[in-house]
Amino acid sequence: MVIAIDGPSASGKTTVGKLLAQKLDYLLIDTGIIYRTLAYISLHQGKDEESLTSLAKSSQFKFLSPDGISVDNQRFYSPDLFTSEVERLVPHISKLGRLREAILPQQRRLVEKNAVVVGRDIGTVVFPQAELKIYLEACLEERARRRFLQKGEKPATALAAIRARDNMDKTRSVSPLRPASDAHVIDTEGITPSEVVCRILKLAGDKCGFTVP
Repeated sequence: MVIAIDGPSASGKTTVGKLLAQKLDYLLIDTGIIYRTLAYISLHQGKDEESLTSLAKSSQFKFLSPDGISVDNQRFYSPDLFTSEVERLVPHISKLGRLREAILPQQRRLVEKNAVVVGRDIGTVVFPQAELKIYLEACLEERARRRFLQKGEKPATALAAIRARDNMDKTRSVSPLRPASDAHVIDTEGITPSEVVCRILKLAGDKCGFTVP
């Protein structure tokens, strides 16, 4: 079974995905980590679009515990993947059409068992056949507030960054950010991640017919 969770920046999808995967004892695949890793490689190894695309096609991706990923024999961990430099480059990396196409088989291959898969095009492109699709959202101001609390950016800076990322994600020509037609949309403003997980568990039980813990 695949539970797909999509949504814009700071909508809560990564936090909710982790909690949900733990609750169900499912594999967690955060596809954003793949794009962050490629952004890091581009920054520190000087790879352009063509070489990144070749890397994505030929390499073996594997998620590591805790909070890491390996690309062939290279290992990358969260502290390096969440720097401001990587943050600025990720939207530009993720809108490259040929690169997204090259990554698609990798994303599907990583799901070897029941999984919660988090991203921006999981329900629409990566796993359109997912048994349950969730799209998390919150207003721009609330998501900017969360970013301010998480990263310590000035409120105006956080708001501008969220707005710019939304625009890039929603207007890119390949796999734009949008809810799948059969996704359950949940507004996360004013509710805790645990409450969101409870709603998803209820949907999973109702839709898929299994008893959830």
